[in-house]
Amino acid sequence: MEEAGLTKAERALLDYVKLITEAAHRSTPEDVQKLRDVGWKEEQIAEAVYVVALFAFFNRVAVDREAGTIVWPNGLDLDPDMLYEAAHDTVVGQHREG
Repeated sequence: MEEAGLTKAERALLDYVKLITEAAHRSTPEDVQKLRDVGWKEEQIAEAVYVVALFAFFNRVAVDREAGTIVWPNGLDLDPDMLYEAAHDTVVGQHREG
């Protein structure tokens, strides 16, 4: 990456994005402060985090079209209707057995 001609701010942002992509739980307030220190604004930092989170979601979640469920890499299999119902105390769809 050294040959890419990145600014110090760009390099800091890429380092942070790598950190939150690989191990978001290791991110600290000091990591975010490093971004502020090289000129990134709160809105820009937030936007980078949103993009990484969305990318991670789309690359780690699959849809089982036959069962009509969302499947996570750890094998958890969720029915979107049941999630909605649990959050809104209502019934919206037919539940699939089994």
